[in-house]
Amino acid sequence: YIKSLEEMRQAIPDVDEGTRNADAIYLLYSAGILTGDASGAFHPDQTVTRAETAAILNRLALPASRKAFTLGTSSQGI
Repeated sequence: YIKSLEEMRQAIPDVDEGTRNADAIYLLYSAGILTGDASGAFHPDQTVTRAETAAILNRLALPASRKAFTLGTSSQGI
């Protein structure tokens, strides 16, 4: 999992301190619950889809389904 705030800023290029809910996004990203898309972008201004919501709820309920990261890239997007 990502360890430092600086690594998270690099891993999620479209989220910064000025982004609404940035702290929550960084927390959930570092826990493997939020993963962003294949390029690492999070798109914080877009509406979350049903599929993305289902994936988030699954990762919250089943910790084994959480994504592991290596320097800001996930094994799968969402």
